[in-house]
Amino acid sequence: MSELTTLGPLKFIQPKKGYRHGIDSVLLANFVEVSKHHKNILDAGSGDGIISIILKSRFPHLNITGVEIQEKLYKLSIENAKLNNFDIQFIHTNLFYLKNRFKPETFDIIVCNPPYYPVKNGRLCENREKNYARHEIFFNIDNFLKLCKYLLNAKGILFLIYPHNRFIEILEKVKNSGLFFKKIRFIYNSVDESSNLILFEILKMNYKIPIIDKPLIIYKSKDKKEYTEEVKNYLYL
Repeated sequence: MSELTTLGPLKFIQPKKGYRHGIDSVLLANFVEVSKHHKNILDAGSGDGIISIILKSRFPHLNITGVEIQEKLYKLSIENAKLNNFDIQFIHTNLFYLKNRFKPETFDIIVCNPPYYPVKNGRLCENREKNYARHEIFFNIDNFLKLCKYLLNAKGILFLIYPHNRFIEILEKVKNSGLFFKKIRFIYNSVDESSNLILFEILKMNYKIPIIDKPLIIYKSKDKKEYTEEVKNYLYL
């Protein structure tokens, strides 16, 4: 069973049970900065297409390719693109097979909302789609960073969201991969809570000192779940 949901003018078919996109995808899609020189974008692990669709809405000139390993979500992303009258290419394959499909330096930007939990950490649930989306069953961050270095052009950018409890790990892995942080933005549910997610802008070219951006606060208070004005804008509220 599925249902129609909306994000302002954007429409999405989502399953009532199983994988459903969350606010983290919305925050990541709105963190992405695009110039007139950027043309080709890869949405790595595109799910139901939400990030690709938001980006196409924000930047109509982009050529967007989404790759998704789960067939059900891949088909759903195609439906959602058609529902919004957007021309987006979605590919059903393992992300790490893309070296066989694309030449080096094909993309200007890669965007990724990856699984957050190593397979040995976090509790697996009964739903297979959720497990694939949340746990690194088909995903490896080291191999992903190598893939980004291959697919991004010389001035290419990776936009990534990652859990705060893996902050030190991602700092080390990006450094070891030969990529460079440009901007880091911490996400908080409210000003009274610790950060739980982090947004990263990562470059292929050298960047000496990363920018620590202002905090992104989702709710105005811990007890009253009212969105901040920034997040309301992202959600078209």
